[in-house]
Amino acid sequence: TQIQYAVVHLGYGDEGITGYIYATQICGAEPLFRAYSPSAKDHFYTMSIDENNNAVPSWGYVDEGIEGFIFPA
Repeated sequence: TQIQYAVVHLGYGDEGITGYIYATQICGAEPLFRAYSPSAKDHFYTMSIDENNNAVPSWGYVDEGIEGFIFPA
């Protein structure tokens, strides 16, 4: 899994479950966008389409679309 890879190969620590994400949109849930930086080997997550669209040309991320749907805090 991604978490196992990050812990074993990238030096991250497993801090447990932060929250839950829906695969399909449900009432009140908003999209969570995901982008990837091949050079940094890093994922970028945001609920802002403008922020996601800025990360692609400005920071070298590749847009991976909508990861799922979450409720805003």
